[in-house]
Amino acid sequence: MALPSLAQKTAGTINYTVTKDWIKFFQNNKYLTNEEKSRASLTWKNDPHSTQKMQLRFTAQGSHYGKDQDERGSSWQKVDYEVWRDFTKNTVKETQLIAGKVYQVEDSLYTYPWKIKSEIKEVAGYLCMLATTFDPQRNVEIQAWFTTDIPVGVGPDDFLGLPGAILEVDVDNGTIVFQATKVSLDPNQILPPLPKKTKGKILRRTDYLAALDKYIKDSEKLREAPWGLRY
Repeated sequence: MALPSLAQKTAGTINYTVTKDWIKFFQNNKYLTNEEKSRASLTWKNDPHSTQKMQLRFTAQGSHYGKDQDERGSSWQKVDYEVWRDFTKNTVKETQLIAGKVYQVEDSLYTYPWKIKSEIKEVAGYLCMLATTFDPQRNVEIQAWFTTDIPVGVGPDDFLGLPGAILEVDVDNGTIVFQATKVSLDPNQILPPLPKKTKGKILRRTDYLAALDKYIKDSEKLREAPWGLRY
């Protein structure tokens, strides 16, 4: 039997389920009082999780991550989160939302400073290795499981830059989990084009991070949970 060529391994679609644990979201907020955490846990105890289906389409030249085509939109969102990456030009375009405000982040590609560990496990039928990093803006630990069997440094959401596709991400000890449910390799994969018109103010990444930091600090001063963030 002929082995798959490199081209057959470097293009395709990865479907993810993104699960948010609302009780952990409140329990891990360091500025809420124990009484506020207990109240939030009681409020969410009967419906502690929310899920969303997302899809990553990728080639060796770039990727697009956004809502699964079969997923219905959320009525409270002005736009859906999307990110286009061009590996040949080293550029990224993201539709970001902070507390209902829409921003278009256009800049050079960026990645977290990953540390690759020795742990391994299977995700979506692929043997994966563990990598860890830290998000200083959100003050959270991040674990990612990636496979070198798909030798493209792609991944869901903000996560990329490892020597293989990221199939699972755990943010803040299970508060948010990105889990690959299906991997479909396709050497003829075509990425969606960049939209000609988009909503929202165009920002460089440094300006977006400043806006993100301000929102988190303002929420902390008001002793409120930062609801207006994806994670």
